[in-house]
Amino acid sequence: MKILIAYDGSSGADAAILTAAKLLGGQDLDVTVLAAWEPLMVEALRAMNYGSPVVPVPSDPMEVDRRSQQEARELAERGSRIAAESGLNARARWTADERTVSDLIVEEAEELDVDLIVLGSRGRRAG
Repeated sequence: MKILIAYDGSSGADAAILTAAKLLGGQDLDVTVLAAWEPLMVEALRAMNYGSPVVPVPSDPMEVDRRSQQEARELAERGSRIAAESGLNARARWTADERTVSDLIVEEAEELDVDLIVLGSRGRRAG
């Protein structure tokens, strides 16, 4: 069975990994832990769409994106370590979120041809 775990580092995401391991452990599983990073341009466009009149522009936008991508990589690796400690053989995957998070998860799941998507009850952002 192929499983995609959407991971954002929140306590809900940690709990989702632990629950998946508890419910599915012992089966032949192919597990991918996915973390997304948002390019600066996408973040700026979202801020403008949600009414922010001013969007700060950093001196080095490429560095901001590199840092965001690195943070997503570290999150995915952390999630795959949690999965491994729970008995799941998992690999880390990180990708740019250039659309809605739900669309990203579904598209990645389709690309990986997964049977099950696992995610926590709520992300790191309130709402």
